[in-house]
Amino acid sequence: MKWAILSLVSILICATCWQMIDWDANGNLIAHSYSVWGDWSAHFTFISAIRERGIGWISGDNPLFFGIPFQYPFLSHLITAAFSLFTGTNVIQATLYSSLLLLFALPFMMNRFFQSLGLSTRQSILSTLLFLFIGGFQAFDSNLSSSDALTNQFKSGSVFTQFILFELIPQRAFLFGLILFLFGFTALIRRKSSSQSSAILIAFLFALLSWTHLHSWMAMALLLLVAFIYSLFFNRFASERKYDQLKILKFGGLVALLSMPFLYFLLFRSGGRTVQGVNWSVWFPGWAQNPNSGLAEAIDMNFVQFWIYNTGLFLPLVIFGAKVKARSSLIDISAITGVILFVFSLLFNIQPYFYDNLKLMTYSFLFMSPMAALGIDYFFKSKKLIVIGIALFLIQTYTAGHDYWFYLSQNQSTVFLAKQDFELAQKFKELRRSPDSLVLVAPYHNHWVTTLTGNPVFMGYPGWLWTWGINYRSRENEISEILSGGPMSESLLEKYPIEYVVVHDHDKKAIQEGKRFKSLIDYGPWHIFEVIRSN
Repeated sequence: MKWAILSLVSILICATCWQMIDWDANGNLIAHSYSVWGDWSAHFTFISAIRERGIGWISGDNPLFFGIPFQYPFLSHLITAAFSLFTGTNVIQATLYSSLLLLFALPFMMNRFFQSLGLSTRQSILSTLLFLFIGGFQAFDSNLSSSDALTNQFKSGSVFTQFILFELIPQRAFLFGLILFLFGFTALIRRKSSSQSSAILIAFLFALLSWTHLHSWMAMALLLLVAFIYSLFFNRFASERKYDQLKILKFGGLVALLSMPFLYFLLFRSGGRTVQGVNWSVWFPGWAQNPNSGLAEAIDMNFVQFWIYNTGLFLPLVIFGAKVKARSSLIDISAITGVILFVFSLLFNIQPYFYDNLKLMTYSFLFMSPMAALGIDYFFKSKKLIVIGIALFLIQTYTAGHDYWFYLSQNQSTVFLAKQDFELAQKFKELRRSPDSLVLVAPYHNHWVTTLTGNPVFMGYPGWLWTWGINYRSRENEISEILSGGPMSESLLEKYPIEYVVVHDHDKKAIQEGKRFKSLIDYGPWHIFEVIRSN
């Protein structure tokens, strides 16, 4: 029965992912999810860069912003690029297929992780379902538009999005990081051997999380810290799992030591090449309800109303589950970590865009899911109360279920990349000097140069820059100067090693064949020029 339920859930989330992106009859790539349309182009960019250029450029410049070091976690993209080369599939197919493999394994790995914490079979399945189907009461709100996913309507104050649909599927690094986290902690908890080699292997796996998904590494580090502090005050933890304080401290220290070179690469490797960072409010109490978030409907709700509306009965179930006495210390540790992450995400903004705190909140609710499952299971244990338990479960999961059905029905379609984009990318790859050639493009979203060719660009889409803290304003002005043929355009072309300029009709302006530019391709509204050097 357990395997049947988990298999059905795996099939459901994989079928939903499969429906989120496809090709139409005209050869255009279509996205059936706004979040996939919004996020996947960044991932395609890095996967294409690795596929076309190898891994050498990773120690060089950011492919989306020339002149600063590349510092973005790339391990999942490296694996996807290898998958693409090995199978002969393009970047889009490789991303989709590898996502499906990870998604299919996710419910099984989550269930195994929850059982390792000390949950029964029924409780672990409940915990898995409560996490994968977390939503709020949006499905019961008649004011929300049925033409959009219910848990992603910002203007209506519904901002706590369903994880699988809006974080894990588009955020491939996140999905891969979560898989590694679940595998690593399950192995650590169930580890029968106390050999040094097995501890080093698991610690190295945890350290790799920093190069897979930094939010996953942060969640892992906090969980280890909470486990250590918990062991200092509750001796029963050591007796239950045979982990004393010294063992936890040694293991945590080993993880920290192995993580240092990875974290240095990501956070401190500037080599003297820096840009002024984007200023954002780190202190951001209230998250979406902070006045600076710009969400009037969310701000108008009181705190309890907002979180009940956006997460349903989940938090009350966590509180109720905490009163259930028959539970392991590992469940306590998990829940405490979840609460700390939740409070931290409500108070501090770790990236310029407040929405990105959802990545930490994902782990927060993952860690609190066992306690919520205990809350529902309390009713399942009594024949008199089982109906209440079933009702609570159905009410809690209904909104997310509605959104799964929404995407399975393909009610939303947006052109991601046109057929012409694929043709242009292939033509450009056939004539370019090298996949390392620097290209100047207008900073469009889902640009075919960035997503499909693998070439570095002078500056990419601003949404992939300011969310990393890169201040792109001066570079944006330089692009405008070059494209308009301004007085500084000549000196800028001499200053930067730009080899190609790719422009659309409405960007062309002063870009004409002549002294500085050699026309290579005119294809519909697109024009590709080679920059002629004076020396």
